[in-house]
Amino acid sequence: MKESRYMKNIKSVIAWSIKAIAAGILAVIVLSGFVYFYRCEGIHIDNSTGATDYKWEPGQWKAQMTEGFSWLRMNNEGFNNEIDRQDKTDVLIMGSSHIEACNVAQKENVSSILNNHYSDLNVYNIGTSGHTIYRCISNLKAANECYKPDKYIIIETDRINLDIKSMQEVLDGNDEKLKSYNSGVMYYLQKIPAIKALYGQIDNWRSAGGKGQAADTDYTAIDAGNDANADNYDIILNQFIEYAADAVKNDSCKLIIFFKPFTSLNPDGSIDYRCNKDDLEHFRSACEKNNIIFVDMTEDFENAYRNDYIMVHGFTNTAVGTGHLNKYGHKILAERLIEVIDSLEED
Repeated sequence: MKESRYMKNIKSVIAWSIKAIAAGILAVIVLSGFVYFYRCEGIHIDNSTGATDYKWEPGQWKAQMTEGFSWLRMNNEGFNNEIDRQDKTDVLIMGSSHIEACNVAQKENVSSILNNHYSDLNVYNIGTSGHTIYRCISNLKAANECYKPDKYIIIETDRINLDIKSMQEVLDGNDEKLKSYNSGVMYYLQKIPAIKALYGQIDNWRSAGGKGQAADTDYTAIDAGNDANADNYDIILNQFIEYAADAVKNDSCKLIIFFKPFTSLNPDGSIDYRCNKDDLEHFRSACEKNNIIFVDMTEDFENAYRNDYIMVHGFTNTAVGTGHLNKYGHKILAERLIEVIDSLEED
């Protein structure tokens, strides 16, 4: 019996569909192989300890060639440390992606440099992308209870001019935690490197459109035309910093907050910072009132540029002076922290 034209068309469509699907699967496989060594980020999962909102999967492979050059694995807890978690933690470091340091080699980041310098101190880094000072202070009590550091907790921040609403949300316990995927379709899809890269591009596009930017928006602490507003800021800021001090409450453990300003180059070759002296003094004063050690890296960064022409942000494959800390920035940070710790140890 002669096959009808209709059936031929059906078979043709099916054959074409199978080829298209096979070609799509092959393309994803090839692209995933490329992404795996070019920019493989992995998946954030919940952190049940509460020390951070999320963490990477234990042993997660990380490849970064779009901003800096690094290939590394997360440790047994899903954090960027050369060694697995030890029974004893002397120094705990918290912060954002700058201190997580997936843009440089593991041996070049702050925590590794400190560990190599101090043979008698175990330094552990739980810096995690997206964890601004709001998230770090919100998680500080849980982090202290989880790791019980004997000597110091060090928190990194790139802003000292804070948002009243964000601080108040932390104080009230109403702050929104960062999202992660532990299971479901999104979890398994993001295990495919090509899909994860596409997801990251969509997320960046959404952020560029104005979503998810609240935490990065500076609040003007000093308003010369509104003294009441400035007074209210000081009150909330002091409560926020006091909240951090209360989260530690350990006579043997000191809390250190270090400020690393963003830097940029002016057309005339001078260096510029996204902060002002008034904001700096307000933050410093709040720390001093609550017995928190405040470290300002502004002068260190400026000296590095003025004396050695070193910009602490940016890489050879990105714009000069922009983006995450490079290996020079980590080295300068580590050297300053060593000075601070040595001074405290002598006292």
